[in-house]
Amino acid sequence: MAFEIVQAGMLSLIQDNGRNGYAELGLTQGGPMDPLSFYWANRLCSNPLEASSVEVTFGGLQLVCHQDCTIAITGAPLKVLLDDQAMPMWSSFTVKAGQKLELGHPAKGVRSYLAVSGGFKIKPQFGSTSTVVREQIGGLAGKALAKGDRLPGEGQIQPHQMLPFAYRPKFSQQITLRLIAGYQQKLFSSQQKRRLFNSEYRVTDQCDRMGYRLSGEKVNASSQQLVSEGICLGAVQFPADGQPIVMMNDHQTIGGYPKMGAVLSLDLAQLAQCQRGAIVRFVAVEIGEAQQLLKEQFDKIRQQALVPVS
Repeated sequence: MAFEIVQAGMLSLIQDNGRNGYAELGLTQGGPMDPLSFYWANRLCSNPLEASSVEVTFGGLQLVCHQDCTIAITGAPLKVLLDDQAMPMWSSFTVKAGQKLELGHPAKGVRSYLAVSGGFKIKPQFGSTSTVVREQIGGLAGKALAKGDRLPGEGQIQPHQMLPFAYRPKFSQQITLRLIAGYQQKLFSSQQKRRLFNSEYRVTDQCDRMGYRLSGEKVNASSQQLVSEGICLGAVQFPADGQPIVMMNDHQTIGGYPKMGAVLSLDLAQLAQCQRGAIVRFVAVEIGEAQQLLKEQFDKIRQQALVPVS
């Protein structure tokens, strides 16, 4: 066993790249809320990008290592202590057997990621190790990590490397979400669309892995009498109160609220790092441009040179 949980924090979950292709069975995709930070953590550990890691919400995770291994921590900035010695984020380093690792609490941002070289060796369920607590699937018995849990790993030692500062994500409480229109946009008048794209919204306290409810100018569809249908990641729903809800990784698989479109997945990573009160704006983007932006980002993650650390 690579690590034993001493303190689990508010919500710590095993995640890999997600459980894709099972929506027809009612299983949502799960996966990391901030996939960019997740992928960088694995790259720093010389792992495949989709290797199982730990998503830590609002910090507070404490672990004891039971074998030598190389780890990396990325995402929301927080204090990292190894036997009370401060260690850097966005850089891999070696942890020795018997050492204690502690993660503080982020002053900004929400979610941080802990990767270990070789990945955590968790048995997949329906093709993925991602934990979805609501469905009680993935991770360790479908549950959030708890005190006393043990995380299996191979204990690999890899050369230390860091991601240059210029390429590290910036976490902000003011973000712009690029929206790709869907076929239900016809349910919204030009006036309602202008209202959405010219208004500021705030993240409410109703925000979690299932969805982010925003508060601001009301946007109303011409009809609420819709047949329930499949929902994609990033879909923006407008219930009867006119307040947008952005569907996140653990979203339900079907729903009947009107949807104007879906947020570009790259921008969902920024939303997932927003705390309550963050300011959100929407802009329209064409699907071709969105696809190109996504390709460029993944090419950067795969090809960006990391800096060796002695």
